[in-house]
Amino acid sequence: MGVRVLFSSDLHGNDDHLARLLRRAEHEGCDVVILGGDLGPRGAGYGRDAGLDGVNGPSVNASALEHLPKLASGKIDWDTDEALVYMREGYESQREWFTTILVPMLDKCRVPSVCLFCNSD
Repeated sequence: MGVRVLFSSDLHGNDDHLARLLRRAEHEGCDVVILGGDLGPRGAGYGRDAGLDGVNGPSVNASALEHLPKLASGKIDWDTDEALVYMREGYESQREWFTTILVPMLDKCRVPSVCLFCNSD
């Protein structure tokens, strides 16, 4: 018999979904959980609090970016103090989620895990 793997990505800070995945991994007798990228929250709020997804209405990311200065092209000017503050707040939100939610949840799970941090993590 081969290795039983549960793989997921793009949690975006949704700890309710993470909890369901970990319960499923334990229930199914998985050998490893692999979480691949975009694990932490983006901008304001954790994934479970993030509101609409952009398909069913405006996403938090879109509304959270409205206050940032724009270039003549309409794109965000990431070389501004306002953009730097927004990015720092996002990094702090991710740090908090990783240390207070993700790591403790993975520690409690009986199935070993591997996290592949990439994209916005």
